[in-house]
Amino acid sequence: MKKNNNIVLHIAFLVYFAILLRMTVLRPGFLESEPLSGVVVWRIFEMYRQFIRNHAWGTFTYYLIGNILCFIPLGYYLKRVTPWPTWILVGLSAAVSVAIEIGQYVLGTGVSELDDVLLNTLGAGIGIVTAILINKTRKVE
Repeated sequence: MKKNNNIVLHIAFLVYFAILLRMTVLRPGFLESEPLSGVVVWRIFEMYRQFIRNHAWGTFTYYLIGNILCFIPLGYYLKRVTPWPTWILVGLSAAVSVAIEIGQYVLGTGVSELDDVLLNTLGAGIGIVTAILINKTRKVE
């Protein structure tokens, strides 16, 4: 990768990550929230089941697709800038998702759910695979 492209990639990642944190943990009013007041849902896909029961298909789709899409750039970036094996990158992506869920709980800014970690990690995996495929395509050309 050319040095200029590398700088652009790093800056784009920092902007993406700042936006991700703002959307997930550092939501408006987070400084006024009661510490450790977040909600933890341990039952897998509980919220999605409620959306289905209530026929809230738009909300279901928004959260399902959103949780996946939000982490595609993370996986893509990690694969592009590190030589680490894919399994480590997937684990690191899952750890970032867990950190966000913990942050939501600690700051009281969201609902911490296991399915978010699963869907976020799936999104990062898609980003990793995308980076691998793009790299292979570039080598063939």
